[in-house]
Amino acid sequence: MAEPTEVRAAFGARVAELRREQGMSQAELAAASGVDRVTVSRVERGLQDLGVVRLVALADALDRLPGDLLDGQ
Repeated sequence: MAEPTEVRAAFGARVAELRREQGMSQAELAAASGVDRVTVSRVERGLQDLGVVRLVALADALDRLPGDLLDGQ
């Protein structure tokens, strides 16, 4: 099983990748998802976990399914 820090880092990298693909800034993703910009930044850097509600909100803002943020596809 992967270490929690590795999981957070991989998840954060995936969120950042999808955000950039959409041409969004962290502030734009935060506004579109209702998740604070500082939280978006901390998630992308692998410093903070998200609950399910926020994960779904980010996925919706990125026009993706929640699983897309988790599986790297």
